Amino acid sequence: MESHFRCKRSGLIDFGSSTENEELRAGVQQFIQQHTPPELLQKLKDIRDGQTGPLVREFRRNVAEKGWLAMSWPREYGGLGGSHIDQCIVEEEFVRANIGVGLSATFAQGGAIMAVGTEE
Repeated sequence: MESHFRCKRSGLIDFGSSTENEELRAGVQQFIQQHTPPELLQKLKDIRDGQTGPLVREFRRNVAEKGWLAMSWPREYGGLGGSHIDQCIVEEEFVRANIGVGLSATFAQGGAIMAVGTEE
């Protein structure tokens, strides 16, 4: 698949991934492989029915400890200060692994609060 597209004004636009992007992607994939035993995957499926438990809470805690819940938030608000592309890579890998643990709500809510919230 072509990762370059023509732009009338400036020539080529590169939509390819950087080395840093690919390292992040590999790290997320490795984390998922190491932290999702079969019993957790079943519990994650049960979340859709509103059921959670200690395995899911521990998994969410592990994701939070990596800083991935706030990947693109500024450091002064507890984030990693990463780019929105970094945030999308993290989200994409969780979706690719069919892991839904309510992460997207955290991603979206934080951005909205920062956009329209106040320091109080």
